[in-house]
Amino acid sequence: ETGLLSPIEYKPCGGNPRGFYIDPTGKYLVVGYGSENRVASLQIDQETGKLTEVASIDVPSPCSLRFFEVDA
Repeated sequence: ETGLLSPIEYKPCGGNPRGFYIDPTGKYLVVGYGSENRVASLQIDQETGKLTEVASIDVPSPCSLRFFEVDA
């Protein structure tokens, strides 16, 4: 209503995030945990903004994340 940001939830992430990126559709947040050597994908609930982890993979020292369009 005021245009100011306000917290929706606090979510323990099990690590120290070094970088994050929201995909172009706004449906997923991808987080790189540098000291844990892991990248996690979290789905963003479009109604509430709350996060649910849907997948994670091992990646050595992730720190910067980007999405790229790929021609098939």
